[in-house]
Amino acid sequence: MGNTKRRDTKGRVLRPGESQQKDGRYRYTYYINGKQHCFYSWKLEDTDRIPQGKHLCTSLRSQIKWLNKSREQGIAFRGNGISILGLAERYLEIQNANNKIRTSTKAGYRTALKHIREDPVSSVRIDKFKKSDAKKWIMSLKGKGFGYSTISSIHGVVKPAFQMAVDDDLILKNPFDFVLTDLIENDSTKRDSLTLEEQNSLLEFIKNDRYYSQYYDAIVILFETGLRIAEFCGLTSDKIDMENRMITIDTQLHRDKQGYYLEKPKTSAGFRTVPITDKAYESFSNLLQSRTKKQAEKNVCRQKNYLCFDRNNMPRYGSQWDKIFENICKKYRKTNRTAKFKVTPHICRHTFATNMAVKGMNPIILKGIMGHDDIFTTFAIYTHVKGNNYIDEYKKLGLVSIDAETAEKVPAKDKYKVIEFKSRTARQETGTSAV
Repeated sequence: MGNTKRRDTKGRVLRPGESQQKDGRYRYTYYINGKQHCFYSWKLEDTDRIPQGKHLCTSLRSQIKWLNKSREQGIAFRGNGISILGLAERYLEIQNANNKIRTSTKAGYRTALKHIREDPVSSVRIDKFKKSDAKKWIMSLKGKGFGYSTISSIHGVVKPAFQMAVDDDLILKNPFDFVLTDLIENDSTKRDSLTLEEQNSLLEFIKNDRYYSQYYDAIVILFETGLRIAEFCGLTSDKIDMENRMITIDTQLHRDKQGYYLEKPKTSAGFRTVPITDKAYESFSNLLQSRTKKQAEKNVCRQKNYLCFDRNNMPRYGSQWDKIFENICKKYRKTNRTAKFKVTPHICRHTFATNMAVKGMNPIILKGIMGHDDIFTTFAIYTHVKGNNYIDEYKKLGLVSIDAETAEKVPAKDKYKVIEFKSRTARQETGTSAV
């Protein structure tokens, strides 16, 4: 009797761990670290029919194959049952426990997690999510109206979260291991820098405006130093060395629903000293002299002697400056209807970098002043050489003789023809041939 083999209702021999319940459902029992686990199916083999009225399911023996394959690959079976939302929450819990994570970064994490939680994909088990599923989901977010920056934030959470699952042997591959721009276009608002003429025109308007002239000196400083707006907001008088004409950047001032808070620069490159130009020197002098005694004694986040204050006698913060720039642009366009450019505090930073690059500043020096970790960021993102600067560079190399006024009249698509013609002429005159 002890050698009698167990069979199902169809007379098929059941293997070790397999059994059939009274309702006809099959069960497989296995153990991990002494703890019993089970999974079920209405089918023993793939060819079996599902009983009438029962839900679709994978056969028991197919599931057993997946279990054995997972064991061979050294990964958890069924991803330990963790969903995409559960994985994202686990990853962010670890990240948020890191005291080095910036407050603004944590806020971005919360927003990304909110979007994941509200999406039907949140309940999908991580081992069922393949790379094709990930790409399809990302593209669906685009179809739902999400902007590139929002999708990038979500991708910035799920990609490292799934990599954590790979490292923990929960899954074999990371389905989000792809470059986002290979899938969707980065259509984020382009932050073009201002030309010198645009910058001077705008500053002249602000200087002469009855209301907005109060912001003139601060905006000059943004154009002349390339500071991030939070760095400018965090400046205090003790960090401005007027004698040696240097400012020390080591703090950023922010404000959210909980109030003001200070943060250190993101990287070590953010800690720096920035020279004060002649124009910036005059504006710093004006701001320091205009501060009232009450303002000088203001203490926010254990610091005092900030430069700019709002009507509540509190230091101005980033979003306030964004609104100020928005209102300035609206009024400026009413008096200069041909002006189509947009200006924000960050565009002032872009403009500074571009101006310095055009003037021939050493790239390594510019990188240090901007507070970037690598030179690629300095040039790939913050320098936008516009207009005739291209022509000017070719003139320096003796490739073109066209003047700026004439170049302005040449359509952009035809400018390369001018350069090509001049180069061909030069070769003919010197008797050289193209290399």
